[in-house]
Amino acid sequence: MSEVERKHMVRALLPLQDVDFEIHSIKRQMEIKPKDLAQTEAQVTYHKKLVDSAKNDIKNLKLEAMKFETEVKGKDDQIKKLEGDSLKAKKNEEYLLIQKQISGIRADKQVIEDRWLEFDFKIEHASKKAKVAEDEFKQAEAKLAEEKSKVAKEMSILEGRLKDETEKRKGLIKDIDKELLGKYERILNSRSTDGRALAKVVKHVDMTDRKPEPKRKKKGDPEPEQGFEAFRYSCEGCQSEITFQDVNLLLSGREVLMCRNCSRLLYVGDSVEAPT
Repeated sequence: MSEVERKHMVRALLPLQDVDFEIHSIKRQMEIKPKDLAQTEAQVTYHKKLVDSAKNDIKNLKLEAMKFETEVKGKDDQIKKLEGDSLKAKKNEEYLLIQKQISGIRADKQVIEDRWLEFDFKIEHASKKAKVAEDEFKQAEAKLAEEKSKVAKEMSILEGRLKDETEKRKGLIKDIDKELLGKYERILNSRSTDGRALAKVVKHVDMTDRKPEPKRKKKGDPEPEQGFEAFRYSCEGCQSEITFQDVNLLLSGREVLMCRNCSRLLYVGDSVEAPT
C-alpha cells in the first residue's frame, strides 16, 4: 500500500459512514414512531377508566334505589294488612287506632319515595355522564386506530429504506481492509447515540497580539510585525485538541489514530498541511 493510499485509508470509510449514519437515523425513527402512540394510548386508557367509573356509579346507585323500592313495597304490605284489619275492627277506637297507624306508615313511605326519587335523578345524571364518557372513549379509540394506521405506513416506508441502505452497505464493505473495518465497526457500535465513528481533523487559525522576540534593528530593516498567525487542530466530533504530533502521523499515513477523548477514528482533509 502506498503512502498516499495509507493517508486516505480512513477517509475511504466516509461513504460507509454516510450509509451507517442513515441506517442509524432510520433505526432511531423506527424506535420513536411507536412511542408517538403513547400519548393517544394513554388517552384511551384514561377515557376507559372514566367509562368504567361511570358505569360503576350507576350500578351502586341502582343498588341503593332497589333498597328504597324494597322498603316501599314493605310499607305497602303493612298498609294493606292494616286496611284489612280495619275492616274487621268491632270498635270505633280500634278502627281509629288502625287508621292512625296507616297514616304514620304512609308518611314514612312518602319519605322513602322522596329519597327513591332523588336516586332516580342521580341515576339519570350518572347515565348522561356515562354516555359522554363512552362517546369520548370511542373518539379516543378512533384516533388511536387512525394514528396506528399512519405509523404502520411510516414504518413500512422506513423498513424499505433500511433494507436499501443495508444492501448499499454490503456493497461498500467489500473493498475495505478487514482490520480497519473491524476497528471502525467496534467504534460505531460503541457510539449508538450518534451513529458516527469518524471525525475530521479541523485546523483553527488565530491571530495573536504577541510579538516575536525583538532583534537589533539594522538600518534598512523593515518594521517588526505586530502579530502573527497561530493555529491549532481539533476533533470535529468532540472539539478536543489534536496534537501536532498526531496530525503529522495522520498526514504521513503511518498510523490509524483515534481521538483521545471521543475515540472516533480521525482523518485529515486535503487542505490540512503538516504543522511546522
